[in-house]
Amino acid sequence: MNRFPTFIFLLLLTLFRKVYSLDRANNLKACAAKSGIPVHLPPSPIYSRLKSQSFRSDFATPFAIATAYSESHVSILIKCARRFNIRVCARSGGHSLIGHSLCKGLVIDLSSMNSVKMQPGGVAYIQPGATLGEVLWNVHKEKRWLAAGVCPSVGFAGYVLGGGHGPYEGRLGIACDDMLSLRMVDRKGRAFFVSKSKRPELFWALCGAGGGHFGVVTAFRWRTVSSGPFDRAVVFRFKWPTSRGGEVLEKWQHYSEWGGDVWFRIEVYLRSRDEGVFGYGACYRVRSVKECMRRLKYAPFFNTPARTTEYISYVRNALDVHAFFGPEGGWGQYRAPNLRKAMLNQRFTQGEHANGRIYQSTFLRFNATHEPSKKFWQTYVDFCQSAYGRNSIPWVVCEMNLFNNAIDLPNNNAFAFRSANLITNYIVGGGRREHKKFVYYWMRNHFEPYTVGVYINYADLLLKKYATAYWGSSLRRLRRVQKRWDPSYFFMNPQPIPQN
Repeated sequence: MNRFPTFIFLLLLTLFRKVYSLDRANNLKACAAKSGIPVHLPPSPIYSRLKSQSFRSDFATPFAIATAYSESHVSILIKCARRFNIRVCARSGGHSLIGHSLCKGLVIDLSSMNSVKMQPGGVAYIQPGATLGEVLWNVHKEKRWLAAGVCPSVGFAGYVLGGGHGPYEGRLGIACDDMLSLRMVDRKGRAFFVSKSKRPELFWALCGAGGGHFGVVTAFRWRTVSSGPFDRAVVFRFKWPTSRGGEVLEKWQHYSEWGGDVWFRIEVYLRSRDEGVFGYGACYRVRSVKECMRRLKYAPFFNTPARTTEYISYVRNALDVHAFFGPEGGWGQYRAPNLRKAMLNQRFTQGEHANGRIYQSTFLRFNATHEPSKKFWQTYVDFCQSAYGRNSIPWVVCEMNLFNNAIDLPNNNAFAFRSANLITNYIVGGGRREHKKFVYYWMRNHFEPYTVGVYINYADLLLKKYATAYWGSSLRRLRRVQKRWDPSYFFMNPQPIPQN
């Protein structure tokens, strides 16, 4: 008898919420329209198109999506959102693996703010919506270079704010080590400079803590280097039988990559047959294939028996090397024929492939008395090849990169895992959810004795204690910065910096 009044109350409450939400949305749109800023609401076609340009587009349904063309647009949008009690997140490249590029509030899309310009003294001015490929293409035209990841379609801002792991750590450090200053808009819509001398605590936090915690970055000033050493290079791909995987990896974990003059990644794939263990990368500052091979032959792991050469070639320039590393080069299988396409034409091409996958990364640290054995690595290789019979999973990629020769710049930024020896990444694609989770937890448990952290740019919603995993020893200091710049969490994040 009492259910009917309850039903009426819930129905009225739902109607009120819809009317209130629609009213807020229209008010937000009208507020931004005064400055000529387009705000798109569901279910408009433009809203749907913009939403689909992110990884994990199924993660959240934004309240609205706005396209910002300038810093003043960002400031106005934040002020309008605050006026109508709407929280905010920003998107540059849309590659957040946990859907951080989308939120249930207002998404400020920065992809149109993508200018890259060289300034005197080898300094690059870079807006947040530029992709890594666009940045590298433009700085290389001026015979300059900088640290970047291997996927050219990733947005520059999200990548560098998470630290920026990549193939140049031995020579250039992690990417954000070269950040000179930036412009940011805070939760009140105020725009200002941040550098080591201006708001140094915020500058420290913005390099390595991940994007979207403290405000919206609208521009960077970046240190670059001569591209010369990276233009003179040889790229390669080698293979060993799976049965040799443990031996290769056990020796490789002790390898020093010649002060950054060699970068070597090892990969294993889940396949229907024994595909083996692959190594690919580049020798820098060499003038011939012969010189690269002579350098590698000094490394014990490289002399593991049964190695075969899959591909090796002298390259045109640093762009050619990077294209070889990325999707247009088959992730290190062949030279990309069109460098412009490889570096520039990849914006929003990867997002639709990400849903249904599990991504994970782990920083490992060990020493002479406590290190992974040959058996440990062989077990890992065998698992990557088979996933222990989980037949619904079509593929697994296991990647390993040495980190023990990364340039050490302690206390310069919030990136907490400089002392790691190695970083592993693994991607589980497709299949039944219980099978994907089995692979995920097997990997996590296998590496647990040596794990010191997780790379925040490979963020993970399955992590229970994500804060210590992402930020380690930097967490306490980051909490103070969070409390100072966004204590009420106006900027939305599925895994915020916790206050406790």
